[in-house]
Amino acid sequence: MTDAQWLASREPEEMLALLRAIASGWRWWYRWAFGESIQVSKRKLCLFADSFCTQVKSLSERQQNQLVFGTEVHGSPVHVAKWAANRAKGKRADQAAMSIQFAVKQAFDALRANAVSDRSLKTITADLLRDVFGNPFSTVKIDSSWRTPKVTTLARSIYTADAFHRLGNLADALVDAGCNKEEILDHCRSDGPHVCGCWVVDLLLDYK
Repeated sequence: MTDAQWLASREPEEMLALLRAIASGWRWWYRWAFGESIQVSKRKLCLFADSFCTQVKSLSERQQNQLVFGTEVHGSPVHVAKWAANRAKGKRADQAAMSIQFAVKQAFDALRANAVSDRSLKTITADLLRDVFGNPFSTVKIDSSWRTPKVTTLARSIYTADAFHRLGNLADALVDAGCNKEEILDHCRSDGPHVCGCWVVDLLLDYK
């Protein structure tokens, strides 16, 4: 997968395969390509998994008349996604990535088995991966001077209150602090989706 493919991808399984390879750490060429600063932590993987399960549940509820239990993947899309995502929480990062990749695959398989279109969910899932992990081909670093009391307080409140609609305010605060990184400002001002684990907020709060 290339930089352009990551940014345009609507295939979350392929994106997760890349993240899993980075998390595994045994493929030395990923370290060469991405650098030591790239991290795919279990925390971020599990936050993504929780957001994915929420999206699957929302889609399943909207399409409830089409969904049945006891498909060939042994349960509803919601159940298989939650089961596999929960398994990830007790594992190290590379194992968690594998479990979550499996969860995503099984959820999409279950949707297709029930003749439910997965196109919109694939698009949202790919966007969620970009929100949580950013662009692994282009790392962004935070200047410590941008972590003003206003910026850090606002970033924490966005997490605490699940108020991601305030990311635009965070962009304004960052500009006031001297931030000129277009990747950061554009992400804050984008439509999202934005969820807990958002790469910009994590960078500002130094969360891994």
